[in-house]
Amino acid sequence: MRRVALLPLLALPLTLTGCGEQGILAEIWNAHLQDLILATLGYGVAGAVAGSVVGLLAYFLLRKLGAYDGEWRFAGVARGLTAILLVIAGGFCGGGVGTCVGIVKGSEATLRKGQLGTQVFPQVASTMADFTYVLAVGCQRVDEQKQGKRDESEDPWDIGDDELELFRTGKSDLEAARLTLLHQQLTAEGSQQVVASFTDKVFGEVEEEEKSSSRVLTEQCCGYVVEYMAAREAKKKAGKGIMLILARGFDFGTAAKRKDPGERLAHQELRDHYVEQLIVPVCVLTVEKSVKGYRLLFLLGLLAAPLLPILFFWPMRRLLPGAASGDGVKDERGKPVEGPAADPVDPQIDPPGEG
Repeated sequence: MRRVALLPLLALPLTLTGCGEQGILAEIWNAHLQDLILATLGYGVAGAVAGSVVGLLAYFLLRKLGAYDGEWRFAGVARGLTAILLVIAGGFCGGGVGTCVGIVKGSEATLRKGQLGTQVFPQVASTMADFTYVLAVGCQRVDEQKQGKRDESEDPWDIGDDELELFRTGKSDLEAARLTLLHQQLTAEGSQQVVASFTDKVFGEVEEEEKSSSRVLTEQCCGYVVEYMAAREAKKKAGKGIMLILARGFDFGTAAKRKDPGERLAHQELRDHYVEQLIVPVCVLTVEKSVKGYRLLFLLGLLAAPLLPILFFWPMRRLLPGAASGDGVKDERGKPVEGPAADPVDPQIDPPGEG
């Protein structure tokens, strides 16, 4: 009975570790933790070594400049402890900086190669590609109705599952130029919505035919101002952060790399574009923002560590006589003499016991 009772205890580690790729721990390691842990450890160790070297070099540089000078009894011991502490502090702060960098690099590799990047993100991107297809085809049909090329009684947004299935299987596609035009239309419509909301609050909501000339002029002027400000803000923020990611991710015209405007985009190309240019970069940016404060804190610690011992050596040179310049009484070997022997004796005064 005891042997039977031990079987579940033996089955647990076998189930977790498994053989090959069958174990739970092996699956978690290969799918989620391998790249993250290896990158974190690698960058952390490299940062610790670099930080220790920086701390030691900073000690010798400040020692050469006289920041750690002093001639009191335990000055040499204090300088030795300072060097050791700077090496330790530099390794700790440098390791912290490297760990933060490794977390970002490892997270990006995990997001691309793990189950999130191979199973979850493609499903989300596939839904976004379907929505892009519906939006592009619907806008195209609306334009055709305005031009009289399509029956106005038909619903331009009535896109069935059969059409989407053809798009998913690669039997139907989208023109790259059409996606670029869609992106421009959405941007222009967004500006128009902002202007319309502003004029409605100023002049009140009225019908189109009841708009006054002043309102029409205001809408035109505000439209130019909004477009100018949007272009200026986009240019200012185009090269950094979330604005760059969104600009790349939703720029449908660049979804297929090295494609001419007349070429067409398949569902898989749009899906891969959303994964590579939008979903993964947004997740990586979130991780980077979360560790940015810690990385800055470790960098400040690495810079401040060599300066803190000066707060100890400078007062000691002020408090102890002769500690700063070594002008006190010295013995025949040139070392400072402390205690009663260091007090100078006036030769004009008779020594005690004489007279």
